[in-house]
Amino acid sequence: MARAIASALAVVPLVEEGVRRWRPELAKRWIARHGRLLAWRRRRCRVLAQLVRSPGLVAMAGSMLQAMPAMSSALASSLTSLSPASTAPVVAGADGGSA
Repeated sequence: MARAIASALAVVPLVEEGVRRWRPELAKRWIARHGRLLAWRRRRCRVLAQLVRSPGLVAMAGSMLQAMPAMSSALASSLTSLSPASTAPVVAGADGGSA
């Protein structure tokens, strides 16, 4: 569900631009933007999957989080947040295209 919401938020600026003036290049920009969005989430998922499969790493991470409660809050926030690419303001040409 989070991926769908992140994708929907990321496509809004391109849809608005396409409504004003459609160009095939907008589809290419979406493919690039969506790929970056998914790559970031997949990378994070892979790291977490490796962590939870290693009892030693889980124990070490647990000890660190107990010793630094503020880190726990930051970690939880980062795990539930959308990627920076999906929430950053769209700048003309920032994703390989031009407005």
